[in-house]
Amino acid sequence: MYQLRHYNAAVTAVWDSLPDNPRDELNLALFEIIEDPYGATRPVHDRPEDVERTLTLQHTTITLLIIDAPPIQRVYLRTIDLIA
Repeated sequence: MYQLRHYNAAVTAVWDSLPDNPRDELNLALFEIIEDPYGATRPVHDRPEDVERTLTLQHTTITLLIIDAPPIQRVYLRTIDLIA
């Protein structure tokens, strides 16, 4: 299982401001992502092995960076954009 990280103050601010439905939807998606980040997301640059990934949900779009260098396996949440 991967560890989820987000050290960006902007990401934290958006996360904290999300309404309930988008937050719940994102929380469920993040559980799937930490289990299988490559299967749960799509590559940003259309290369399947790309570590820059994205996921568009009903209420949000997120971008991620996957660090897969065992023993370190982390998913960094880089952006959260609320879909209007």
